[in-house]
Amino acid sequence: MMIIDSHGWITEKEHWGKFTGEIMDSSAAEAGWSETRDMHEQTGIVGRYKLPDLIEMMDEMGVDKQVIMAMDIPRWNVKVPNEFVAENIKQYPDRLIGLGSVHDLGGLKSVKELDELYSLGLQGIKLATHGNDVYPWDERIWPVYEKCQDLGLIVYFHTGWSGSFEMEGKTYGVWKYQRVEHLDEVCVEFPKLRVVAAHAGIAEWKTCLMLMLKNKNLWANTDGLAAGYIPPEDYILMIKNAKALGVLNKLMWGTDNVDQRLDLPLARSLPELAKKHNIGPTMPDITQEDMDLFLGHNAARLYNIK
Repeated sequence: MMIIDSHGWITEKEHWGKFTGEIMDSSAAEAGWSETRDMHEQTGIVGRYKLPDLIEMMDEMGVDKQVIMAMDIPRWNVKVPNEFVAENIKQYPDRLIGLGSVHDLGGLKSVKELDELYSLGLQGIKLATHGNDVYPWDERIWPVYEKCQDLGLIVYFHTGWSGSFEMEGKTYGVWKYQRVEHLDEVCVEFPKLRVVAAHAGIAEWKTCLMLMLKNKNLWANTDGLAAGYIPPEDYILMIKNAKALGVLNKLMWGTDNVDQRLDLPLARSLPELAKKHNIGPTMPDITQEDMDLFLGHNAARLYNIK
């Protein structure tokens, strides 16, 4: 089977501007994650991994390919450059898949940048619209979606949860902009646009699955969930519900730079845990074929990997 981590990062600390790793760690700690969840105490996004470290970990865990991505939030001076992602991919073209990013409210400038990142070989973009306190369906972003649809670029959205955090005397992290339900209008208005709900809405994973059932162009990945954002029994029920609804073929494993050495073993253990604890007994069992789809084959289909 092919294993693909559908959500990861290679970045430098300076790429994150005002949005430091310490801010991210504090927001998680204040929410209680470090005390109640078996996850790494520090975020993996802000400069934790260098490229050789990531490849070594992938080799150790048998992960065939990794999606890495850019980010662009001018409000916080966040800029993980598209060119930086492309340069990393050039070093391991058989192991890495790239997503770029543009400023969602950047208008014509962002539309032009989509042509540029497409020419770099990047296969889509990652957006965090909550960083600008806007909803994904905001019509000011529509030109970006139209261009992505025309170019065949995939669009990832952060959904579900991020801790409230203070920066320069102001608190950020309003949840309403992160809710997965707001992807519905994007999928309806742009039916040929391939949309991915990163984190599958976290606590709103049931809503995410129903939206995936409703919208053929909506996918989701579970990055970070195995490491503690939701309990393992909810993770199991998510996969079982996805199978029962017929949308398991659009659900992908990902880590968001939670250590693969922690995340992948737990994800692989879900079928056994389901049987051991009799979780979801009236729902279909999770088979090895299901796990093959979830851990890699679905992502391979989304990214046209043979």
